[in-house]
Amino acid sequence: MLLIMIGTINAVGGGLLRDIIVRVEPLMLKPGQFYVLAALLGSGLFAGLTITVQVPVHQAALIAIAAAFLFRVLAILFNWQTKAVRPWFTEGKETTMSDDEARRQEQMHDDNKK
Repeated sequence: MLLIMIGTINAVGGGLLRDIIVRVEPLMLKPGQFYVLAALLGSGLFAGLTITVQVPVHQAALIAIAAAFLFRVLAILFNWQTKAVRPWFTEGKETTMSDDEARRQEQMHDDNKK
């Protein structure tokens, strides 16, 4: 389990740092992306192959990399999307704003009325 967690954190953290350095919105923060799931698949497959099946480390790494890459490419090609755990609602209208952002906008609107 620790092996899977370390692999996923390294993959996601590396991508997050890359996006921050090039000043792009981090892929991890974009809704609907199978980015973290591909990292989980790769690290879980590597752990399973090396621990339970006793595949040599180099072969297991190549298989896991190929599987994660293939999963990510298929997710992009077929536009596979994840769904929000819970939708954000403000006064009965669906929105992508967080509750804090909605409160700030309401406060600014109220301040402008005064």
